Amino acid sequence: MQLTLLSSGPQSAAALHELFAPGSTIDTPMGDVICITNTSGDLSVAGLRFTPDTDAALRAFTPSPARPSTSTVSSTLAELGLAPGEWPILDDESVAFAVARNYWRARGETAATCAQLQSPAAEARVIPATNEPVELHVIEENEAGERSSRPVARWLGDADRGEPQGFGVAGLEQSTPSPGVLDALRSSDVVVLTPMSPVLDGPGLLGVPGVRDALRGTAARVVVMSPVGLPTSRDGDAERSAWSQAGLEMTSAQVAKLYADFADVLLIDEDEAQGSYPGRLTVTRAPLARALVGDVEAAREVRTTVLGA
Repeated sequence: MQLTLLSSGPQSAAALHELFAPGSTIDTPMGDVICITNTSGDLSVAGLRFTPDTDAALRAFTPSPARPSTSTVSSTLAELGLAPGEWPILDDESVAFAVARNYWRARGETAATCAQLQSPAAEARVIPATNEPVELHVIEENEAGERSSRPVARWLGDADRGEPQGFGVAGLEQSTPSPGVLDALRSSDVVVLTPMSPVLDGPGLLGVPGVRDALRGTAARVVVMSPVGLPTSRDGDAERSAWSQAGLEMTSAQVAKLYADFADVLLIDEDEAQGSYPGRLTVTRAPLARALVGDVEAAREVRTTVLGA
C-alpha cells in the first residue's frame, strides 16, 4: 500500500506522531509512506528560515533516542533584547536545522533535498509542498484605520493581537509543487488530509497550483480527518477568530463542504454533534480526540479506519 499524508499545523503534527509514526506502537501495517508538508507557516527570523511543519514530520518519522528539548539560543537572545514576544519559541534543535538549511540552500539545494539531508534516516519520504517561499499572512487594522499584514506565525505568538481582517498566502500563485508531490497524490492507494485548520493551515497546502486538481483526479481513497473537537496547542481564541473572519462555522459539516470536491471519506470525532453532509461523502465516527492524546487502542481503531484495513 502507498499512503500519502498531507500535514499542516499542530493537530496534523499530533496525528503524525500518534497515528502514523514508526514508534507509535500500533501494529497496523502502512506500507510506503509519503508526507507532504505545508510551507506557508515557514518563517524567517534573523536571516534563518524555520520550517515547523516539515520539522514536525521529520521528527515523527525519524527514529531517535528521547532527548530533552532545550532553548538556550532563544533564552540568550531574550536576555540580549533580541527576541521580541511575537517570535515563535525557537528550540535549539530547530535553530540548528535552520542554520544547516541556510547552508544547503546557499549551495543551491531545493527545500525537498534539504528535508532529506536534515533527516536521512526518516522512515517516510517527507516532501515540502513547494520549493518556492510562500507565507500565510494576516491582515490587521490599527487604531488609525490603516491596514497592514504580517506572517500568521507572528500574529499567533502575539498576546496583544487584534481581530483579523483577512488572510492571504503571499507567493502562492507563483509557486509550483515540489518534484514528487503530484505523483504521490495521483499514484497512492490512500491519501489522508490530516486534521488541520481550513483557515490557518489548509490554504497554503491545498492552494499550491495543481494539488487540489490532483486530489480531485486521483484514483486513491481520499480521507479527510476533521479538526473539529480535537485537542490543539494553538490558542483557541485565535482559531475561532480565523474561522469567524472567513465566515465559517466550526463544525465538521462545514469541513465537509470545504473539501467535498475531492473527499471520499470524512472522519469525525466520536463526540461530534450530528450534522448535514454531502450525499456522496462517507462520514465515519472514530475516537480521534482520544487517539491524539496517546490512547493506543483509540489510535489503532483510527488508523485501521483510515487505511481501510
